[in-house]
Amino acid sequence: MAYPYRLSMTLNMNCYTPLRSWKRVLSGPEKPDDSRTHILDSLVKMLGWKATLLGDPATKDRWRFLRDHLRPGNFRTSDAGCGSGAFTTYAAKIGNRALGLSFDQAQLDNASRRAAILRLGTAQFQQVDLREFY
Repeated sequence: MAYPYRLSMTLNMNCYTPLRSWKRVLSGPEKPDDSRTHILDSLVKMLGWKATLLGDPATKDRWRFLRDHLRPGNFRTSDAGCGSGAFTTYAAKIGNRALGLSFDQAQLDNASRRAAILRLGTAQFQQVDLREFY
């Protein structure tokens, strides 16, 4: 079994009613003027960049991998397909100059706003269609 903690983490998240309600609020596609976006921005203000990990147990697995393998310091990091920018903001938080690439401008706007909330000047986001690199 490649990720033995995935199932246990999913079961633990389902045991806590507050987390289930946040998961329900944050599920679905984000829209620029949606209440889910406002709630997540408020959580980012209170909890920091880790609030962007809420809602998807697989995201936390990928973050653990990055935590173990991404080096802190003045390194350049590119996050291809960054989505809402959770991993890009983490890389910037540990001192990397991080560039998040995604095709969805609404997600990039959310990520840029959250990086600004966290005062991460080393996080940048750019709209790119990754299929053009092939």
